[in-house]
Amino acid sequence: MSTSASTTAPRNLGRNAVLLAVTAVVLAGIFFGGSWLWQQRFGVSQSSAADCDRAQALIDQAQHIPAGKAERDAAYKAYRAEWHKIDDGYLQANVSNYVLIAYSVAAGEPSEQSPESFKKMVDAANGHCDRTIVMPPHPAPAKS
Repeated sequence: MSTSASTTAPRNLGRNAVLLAVTAVVLAGIFFGGSWLWQQRFGVSQSSAADCDRAQALIDQAQHIPAGKAERDAAYKAYRAEWHKIDDGYLQANVSNYVLIAYSVAAGEPSEQSPESFKKMVDAANGHCDRTIVMPPHPAPAKS
């Protein structure tokens, strides 16, 4: 009787290992398949064409920030008025990040944004605008 108990234990262990592996593969498939479907259905919010156009216009304006403090402050105030008109908050955040760095550079501060961080910001903005946003790299700060 003790012989049959010892022979069924290794067989059950092998069967349990196979069931565990099959279960893990099925659950991984459900997880990754569900994630893919979720991204297809509810992925990155798509901004309106007006939001994307406004975002690009603000980015373009950030290429020509005045050097004088008073003019720069007035330009920033005008930028904020337009920035508030962007309805998609995620796109708005990416534009804000880009423009704030541009204003900092215009004020003579170096950009501390890494190339990887810059690429992520551009990719995030483009995720909302079907890859139509162009964000030029920030120039080096002006020497005073």
